[in-house]
Amino acid sequence: GTFEVRLGGHHEFISYESLITRTDPNFDYAIKKPDDVFTPLIFACESPKRKSLIISSAGLFNGSTRYRALHLAEVLQSHGVHSTVVHASCDLEYIKSRIVGIDFIVFQRCFEEQGNVGKILDLARAHDKYCLAEIDDLVFPEHVESIGSVVGGEWQLEEAKFVAAAYESIIQKMDSCIVSTPLLKSY
Repeated sequence: GTFEVRLGGHHEFISYESLITRTDPNFDYAIKKPDDVFTPLIFACESPKRKSLIISSAGLFNGSTRYRALHLAEVLQSHGVHSTVVHASCDLEYIKSRIVGIDFIVFQRCFEEQGNVGKILDLARAHDKYCLAEIDDLVFPEHVESIGSVVGGEWQLEEAKFVAAAYESIIQKMDSCIVSTPLLKSY
């Protein structure tokens, strides 16, 4: 069989490698793709100073979730902040049962149309929670056409424009934003 390696999400570098030689045409190898939706992950600490909820729209095995949500939760944990990482499609009843005890919510690279993000944002606002957006790429309407995966043809321009506008929309509804570069900070 053949496998494909992509760095992070949509990138120009892709490597293909054949590891298994198919000699029997009646036999096929198949690997089950991991489910994007994951059960909530809790990063507990003794006597927490604060509690956070981190919402991720990507799957557990996605680089964005690993680097931007799970590592954030680990860092917060090391500073005495109890964190729970959930998928954007997390059951609303789970969120409702915990929202009162949460101090702040990080919307990690998500927009309102993904899963329950819009409903979670409404719930957060109804409970007067501090909300942060986390964005790690310059995915904004005026920069869409320069994104490598759009230029390379992996990401259709119209879809990229929709996503960019959706990111911009949710960021404008946040109390603050976590960014990864000085350029994003200036935006």
